[in-house]
Amino acid sequence: MSSKFREPGSTSSTDFRFELPVDIEVGEDTHVAVSDVVIPHAFYNITEGSHRLYFCEGNPLSGNDRIAYLIPGFYTASQLANHIGVRMTAATISNITYTGSGPTPTTNKITITQAGSGAAGFFVYSDHLLMTGGRRDQIPIPHPKSINHYLSIPTDTTVVQTFTTGFLNLLFTTELFIRSPDMGLDTLDGNTGRRDVLKKVVCNVPFRELIISPSTFERSDLSKVYGNIRSINIQLTDAHGTVIDLNNNDWSMSLNFVDSP
Repeated sequence: MSSKFREPGSTSSTDFRFELPVDIEVGEDTHVAVSDVVIPHAFYNITEGSHRLYFCEGNPLSGNDRIAYLIPGFYTASQLANHIGVRMTAATISNITYTGSGPTPTTNKITITQAGSGAAGFFVYSDHLLMTGGRRDQIPIPHPKSINHYLSIPTDTTVVQTFTTGFLNLLFTTELFIRSPDMGLDTLDGNTGRRDVLKKVVCNVPFRELIISPSTFERSDLSKVYGNIRSINIQLTDAHGTVIDLNNNDWSMSLNFVDSP
C-alpha cells in the first residue's frame, strides 16, 4: 500500500483514503499487522505538533502566561536557540526582549536571557506541569504540542532572567504512528487515548534518509480488527496524534490480515 495511490480528495500523503480492490471479510479471530514500512525522513524537527514554548513572565502564580509559537522548519541547535529568542520576544507585549544562545562545544544546552526595562524574570513550564497541573488557570493541557519536553525542561524550574534548558534533543520526532481512524482496533494508544494505532515506527535515521521497518511481523504486532473492510483511512502522526507533514513525499507499507487461532 503506497500513499502514491491514494484516492482523489485525500488530504495529503500522510492523511489519505485507500480503496482495496476487493472487500476484506474479517472474522472474530482476524488480526491486522503492518510490515515493510518505508518512510522518507522528510519531516522537520520543529512541526505543528511540537512548536509551542509555554512560559510565564514573572511568578507563575501571578504573572502573565505566554506561548511562543516557533515556525516549523529544520533547525540546527544554534539556529533553534536564536529562533526561540526571536519568537519569545514576539510573544510578549511588554518592553522585554529574549535572546537564545548555545549550545557550547561541551554543553548541549540552550541559554535564554531576558532583558529590557520591564524584565522581572520568567518561568518556563515543563511538559509534566502542563499536563498535570496546568498553568495559572490550573487547567491541565493533555496534549500541549510543546517543544518544552524536547528541551528537557526540569520540573523544578524557578523564576529567573537567565534560564538554561536541559539536554537538547534535536531529533524531536522519535516515534511515528501509523493509524487507521475508522478501523476498529483493540490497541489503546497511551499517549492520546485513541484506539487506532496499527504500528509504531521508530525514527532512527538522519534527516533526508529512509526509515525502514522489517519485512516480517511478530505476534506482538497483531491487533484485533472488526468489520468488513474495503475503504481504509490512513494517517501518519507523531506521538501527540498530529499528522506528520512529509512535504509532498510518499511512503508505503504492507497491510497483513491474519486469522489467529
